[in-house]
Order: sequence, then C-alpha cells, then structure tokens
Amino acid sequence: MDNKNKPIRILLVDDDEVDTRIIERNLRRSGLVLELDKIVDPELGKNLASSGTYECMLLDYRYPTGNAFELFADLLQTPCSQRPPVVLMTNMGNEGVAAQSIQFGAQEYLSKAEISPWTLRRMIESACEKSQLQRQIERREQELVRMSFFDSLTGLPNRQLFHDRLGQALREAERSQHEFAVLIMDLDLFKAVNDSFGHDVGDALLIEVGRRLTETMRDSDTVARIGGDEFGAILPVLNNVGGSFVVVESIFSAFTDPLPVLDKLLNVGISIGIAVYPHSGDNASDLVKHADSAMYEAKKNSSGIAYFNPESSREFERNAMIGHDLKQAIEQHELEVHFQPQVRLADRALVGAEALVRWQHPSLGDIGPDKFIPMAERSRVIGRLTLNVLDLTLQQCREWHRQGLAITASVNLSARVLHDEEIVDEIRAMVDDYAVPTSMLCFEVTETGIMQSPETAEMILRALSDFSIRISIDDFGTGYSSLKYLQQFPIDEIKIDRDFVIALERGSADEKIVRSVIALGKSLDMSVVGEGVEHDCAWQILAESGCDIAQGYHIGKPQSPSDFEAWRQDWEAARARG
Repeated sequence: MDNKNKPIRILLVDDDEVDTRIIERNLRRSGLVLELDKIVDPELGKNLASSGTYECMLLDYRYPTGNAFELFADLLQTPCSQRPPVVLMTNMGNEGVAAQSIQFGAQEYLSKAEISPWTLRRMIESACEKSQLQRQIERREQELVRMSFFDSLTGLPNRQLFHDRLGQALREAERSQHEFAVLIMDLDLFKAVNDSFGHDVGDALLIEVGRRLTETMRDSDTVARIGGDEFGAILPVLNNVGGSFVVVESIFSAFTDPLPVLDKLLNVGISIGIAVYPHSGDNASDLVKHADSAMYEAKKNSSGIAYFNPESSREFERNAMIGHDLKQAIEQHELEVHFQPQVRLADRALVGAEALVRWQHPSLGDIGPDKFIPMAERSRVIGRLTLNVLDLTLQQCREWHRQGLAITASVNLSARVLHDEEIVDEIRAMVDDYAVPTSMLCFEVTETGIMQSPETAEMILRALSDFSIRISIDDFGTGYSSLKYLQQFPIDEIKIDRDFVIALERGSADEKIVRSVIALGKSLDMSVVGEGVEHDCAWQILAESGCDIAQGYHIGKPQSPSDFEAWRQDWEAARARG
C-alpha cells in the first residue's frame, strides 16, 4: 500500500472511550498517513460506512444494544464495492468469533489485547488488499454474468435471459390468471445493408435498432436480441388479446422513418409476429414457435404485423420440415435436374436447355423450386445446392458432347452465390473434371442479384466470362439495370421476362415492350431469348422482331434427361419433315 502521497481515510466505530484512545494512539504511531473519524453510535457509523468516503473501517464487536453481526448485518452482507474493508476488533479472544467475522464479511479480525502500531498497520493493509481482491472477483463475476445473459453488441438481454424471463412471465401469469404477449421481430433489409455497406455498418444498425426498441417499449417489458437480426420481446401484462397492439404498433411506427447509422440514413423495416398466452400456447416453447410463425407470415404478406393463427403454424411447421430435409436432400444427392429446351427461331434448331432443379420429397411429394430455393437462400445452403445442380448439369453436358450435340446448358446463379468469391474456383474445378467445352455452359443471373453488390458481381462474372462461360441476364425488364451496367458487365444474352411473353398479342403493350427489349439487345450485340412462349402468336411476334431464341411450353416443358432425349428426337424428326 502506497501512503506517501494520499492519506487513508479510516472510520473507527467504538463506544468505549478508553479503547478508542488506545487505538488512536497506536494508529498515529503506525507510520500510516491517515485521516481518522471516531464514532460512538453504531447506527451513525453504519450510515457513514456506506457513504463511500472511507477506505477502511475499524469496528468494535460488542455494544450495549447488541454485537456487530446483529447491528451491522446489512452492511457486512453488501458487496465489497459498496462498503470499506472492515477490521473487526474485540476483547474476546474467541476463534469462533474470528471465523464468524470473516463469514459475515469482515476482511480481518483483531483481538484488542494484541493491538500495537505494527498489528494495526498490518491488519489495515491486509484488509485493504483482501477487499481489493474481492472487488476484482466481484467485477469478474459480474462480467461473467453479463456475458452469459446479455448480448455483447447491443447490451440487450440475450436468448438465455429472454427465455429465463419468459419462464418468470409464465409463472406469474399462471398465478394471476392474466394474459401476456411474446413478440418475435426480424429486420426486413438487414442482409442488404451488410452486403452493401459492410459488417461495421450492420453492427451499428443492430445497436441503433436495440436502442430504438428499448425507447419504444414500456419499462415493464423485456426486449432481447435472440440472434442475428432477430429480436424478441415479452409484454408481461395485458388487459386483453388486443392489448398488445398499441405497443406493437408503436414499435412498427418507430421503424417507418430512416435510422441514423454512422453517416448514413438507412430505411430498414421490421416484421413482428405476436403470440398471446394462453390463446397461442401455454408453454414457452409453443409461444416462441408460434410468434416466430406469425413473424414469417407478416414477412411473407408484407403486412409488417401478424398475430399467430393455427393455419400459419401448420405452414410454418411444414416449411421448417422442408428446410431441415433440404440439407439432407442436397448432401445425399436426392435432387433432380430437368431441362427445358431452347430453340433458335430462325431455323427451329435446338441450341440450348435451361437446367431447372426438382425435388420429390419422400412424404410431402413434389416441392416446387419457388418454395425450397428461398429456403436454401435463408439457410445459406444455396451454394451447395447450386454446385449440386451444376454437377448434374455437367454430367448431361458430357453426354451431349459425347453424342456430338452442340447444346448449351443454362444454370441459375442466385444473388448470394453471385457474391461468393470462392465460387469461381469451384466452378472451374468441376468443369475441368467433366472435360466439357466451357462454351456448353451458361450462367443466368438477375438484374436485382447483380445490383446488390455490383463490384463483386462484376469481378465474378468477368472471371467466368474469361473462362469462356456465357453470361445471361434472366427476367430482363423487371429489375433496374441501366444501360451503363449492361455495357459494363460481360453479358452475352438477355432473357425477356416471361410475364411479357406469356400473354403476347399483336397490338398489345407487351408487344411494344418486347420489341423494344429485342432492339436494345441487338444494339448491344447480345443474343435475346424469349422465355414463356406458350402459343404460336408469341412465337411469330418474337421471330418477326428479330429475337434469337425461344423457350416455353409451346416448344417443350422441363423434362428429365431421358424424356428430354425423347423430345429431342421427335423435335428433330418434325423439323426435318419441315
């Protein structure tokens, strides 16, 4: 202990005047630089000790109204950080009292018969050192508690504490027979923020979201970050089922305006699912599951807010089953690839085929790609799914190459895969393994997928193009690409969105759009594919407008490799007959 510059403030609490003078005299001779306050009244001493102005307290054991353990029990049981270190003094040479003093919270014990300048100094220094160590331990324990129960980024309760408080809310609701609500909330555009601005901005956004949720909700409510961009809340007391709506509506309104994040204003919406006890469930697991189901319903319907209903729960459980089984289906190669033919309008020659993934679930039957591909995106298995589809497609390309057929196979690249910088090396390795000409392969990307991160997309597409793989813009006309981006990226063809082609008639607005897109493609030296050709009129308008390739049910539906081969032979025979 360094006492050279700063005196130690000591509080002496003793009702015996003689003992007080002896203690003070020995303190003055101890060599300690100190400031001493002497108190006779134990109640006043207790109040002064808790004021935080003293660095050590010398406390007598025996008083007319009781002993120190009785009179100072509250003080001695408080954490070390809230009181000065205590040296308990007594005229009783009792080892039991010594042990009890340490148990009650005193740092040191000293018999008054042993008081000397040296023993007082040693006890005071020892008490201060022990108190400092105990405070460090307390801080560490508090930090461990904070790490265990609070989110390190936002400072909000984490998933574990959320479930603990949910259990408390359930027990209280059961006792008091009242309703309460559980909310599950998910940000709508968090991934776009992360992809566009980086994780630093994403983290800052989550902190701002946590702050805004805390400010919006009542003091009695609990708001927690339960993972990623997902937040949970507990509204512990409701007057009725609709009682939660006022709070929920204020939360939703708080996210209608842009959020200030670093030097940016970010428009990020929120989707909120609500489950009310006991109507939506009578246990924690069901309440959270049903609030989660309602949140996905709100997100799917773009409504922002949704209460749980049994039908949405069944849909949620079915989707959860699909999401779980999809991973296994990919790993065990249970998915199939069907091929939809693409023919040249000028001479009806078969020139390509789009690879379309299909999944026959063992218990749920046929599951469309519009259902499981978004799940693959959300569960981050879309990369493995894409490589699985590419593997099956390259197998078929190898067979076509062996037969001497010049058919280009088109494979869709999702936005997430399009921004995975490692995908290029994996694609190159697979193409090399199958030893097929890279000209037999085409990757289809969407305008919106490219625009999520144009710089990364351009780098990946250019690397694929340098490998002599064709690049096609799918669903052209529904996104927001500019001519600048069409010229900047290595694009070989554009596919007119099927919605413009499927009902194509002469004199219609769709005809004007289609002819304009074809003219644009030609001016940029790109091939143009008309997708969604389902009747002869569409075929004729596309051919007259200079479109290069047609695809649709009027030509052929997506088919298994064997059915595609049978269709090819029939098509070629009919073409030969004219």
